[in-house]
Amino acid sequence: LSEASLQKTAEVSTASGEGRHTTVASRMVTLDNGGEVIDSPGVRDYAPVIDDPGDVATGFAEIKRASINCRFSNCRHLEEPECAVKIGVDDGTILERRYRSYRRLIVLTEQLAARKTRGRR
Repeated sequence: LSEASLQKTAEVSTASGEGRHTTVASRMVTLDNGGEVIDSPGVRDYAPVIDDPGDVATGFAEIKRASINCRFSNCRHLEEPECAVKIGVDDGTILERRYRSYRRLIVLTEQLAARKTRGRR
């Protein structure tokens, strides 16, 4: 059995649809495929610091690959016409779940950048 499969788990909450906490101390778990995950009690999400919203696609290889076929070189893949990324989502070559994650991260990064800019004035 792998270290990850020995982690204590609990049922998903029917009220929230989210997992219930069982972790009592932070711990790094090595996965069978060589990756690692940090399990931290009480932490559900991490928001990485990304200074340029244009860098978000770097974390989404399939979006980065598709973006070279967008009509506009500065396409954000949100509302622009002839966006190869949105076409990829529509035709199933890019998973809807991954695209939603990308959109959330773009919006969060832009909000944080705007807040940072307002703070400098």
